[in-house]
Amino acid sequence: MSRRAFERAAFQGKVAICRKRDAVVAVGRDVGAGGMLLETPEPLPARSFLTLRVVFAADRWAVTVLGRVLRSEGRRAAIEFLGLKPSERAHIVDEVLRGGALALAG
Repeated sequence: MSRRAFERAAFQGKVAICRKRDAVVAVGRDVGAGGMLLETPEPLPARSFLTLRVVFAADRWAVTVLGRVLRSEGRRAAIEFLGLKPSERAHIVDEVLRGGALALAG
């Protein structure tokens, strides 16, 4: 039985991890309404907080969201989304249910 509260779909896009003066590009591996799995250039500390910019290229919709690192294994990190608006969460659910091709536009 899965511990996840939300279904996930494959995500092969780039995700910006926004910092005060710049951004680091990570690669998304899967996404759901509750969070996503990222592959990062360097390991992320567990329980740290990040600001993520995720673009859903299928419909050119983007969300900037606060995330918390639930666990980090090498360069892979499981991120929980925090503070999503209901409309943002619903949009991600729609993408997952459609199995949308999710990637960074640009």
